[in-house]
Amino acid sequence: MFQGSVITLDDEIADLEQRLADPTLEPEHEIPAALRLAEIYRKYRHDSRRAAGLVGRVRAKYPDAPELKGVDRLS
Repeated sequence: MFQGSVITLDDEIADLEQRLADPTLEPEHEIPAALRLAEIYRKYRHDSRRAAGLVGRVRAKYPDAPELKGVDRLS
């Protein structure tokens, strides 16, 4: 049985944004966090423009990242 507090979508957004603001975050953590945050922006906040901007920034920073292959459209 689960005991403890429930993590809300706002909590997850704040956590991911805080992680992504850390300049020492390694790519293997930064890329999945950015993709998850982009998914939240698009799917739950209905903000495709913000999601696409985030993916674009990560793609510019890590152009050869295999995690970003095929992530052209956020649909």
